[in-house]
Amino acid sequence: MSRVTILILLLISTPAFCKKLFDPNPELEKDTTKKVKIEHAEPVVNDLVTDLGSEKGDFNVNLSANFASGRTTYTNIDPQLEIEYAPLRRFAVEVQIPYNIYFKSNEMMPSKHPDYIPNIQFTTQYTFYINPKRKISMAGSYRYQLQFRDPATSEKKGIENLSHFPFLIAAKNWNDKYHLMIMAGTQIVQPLDTNQLAYSNQITTAFHKKIGNNNYVGIEVNKVLEEAEFGMVARPQAIYAVSEKLNVGLAVSIPFWYREVRWGAFLRITRSL
Repeated sequence: MSRVTILILLLISTPAFCKKLFDPNPELEKDTTKKVKIEHAEPVVNDLVTDLGSEKGDFNVNLSANFASGRTTYTNIDPQLEIEYAPLRRFAVEVQIPYNIYFKSNEMMPSKHPDYIPNIQFTTQYTFYINPKRKISMAGSYRYQLQFRDPATSEKKGIENLSHFPFLIAAKNWNDKYHLMIMAGTQIVQPLDTNQLAYSNQITTAFHKKIGNNNYVGIEVNKVLEEAEFGMVARPQAIYAVSEKLNVGLAVSIPFWYREVRWGAFLRITRSL
């Protein structure tokens, strides 16, 4: 067989081989383009921007509060407001505004920590992959924070840092009963006073079991690796569906390898409009 004949056969067979390799099931690919939204249980604390595969017009309002007990410093409650909206199919945005309220953990502390708004957060999320047959969803997200100066440690006011946090989300649903979600990314903190950037790798793993009608029990584990130091918080949690458009989530925080935090709790109320 001549070289020309071999070359012609290779040119003819290569496109078919590539199609078979990267698109082994054309019918499944057709399914992924349909307007479907797979059910995935979200972590209570580190939740998503609307659901994965959100439809245009999805609108949620979250009211939450984090309670953290300090060992030697302060106990604080952080209520926050989150507004989530999907202007396009599979694409959603969120604005989050927290407010820190402090209490003395030790009466020997010289003065009360001032209450203040620590940051304003903006997040975008795009679901780029949906597989209805295997019940898998994947998304990319970007979180941007304006971090304000702590009035207890700085005489200046205004923005202290800019935070950039791109991360990926993968979720799997087994028979609508068991739910796994993994979120991983690298946060980059950019101080405005210096040019030195700070990096931290963050991974959140959540596993839930569905009980009854849209109620869940599970655990969320938040892990942070920063400058060769590792910290982890385990959060057993429960999500109760009060109605079709109203959910209440409660989590208890159990820290590992965190010196300043002893324990905590988190409450989230989500209303779909």
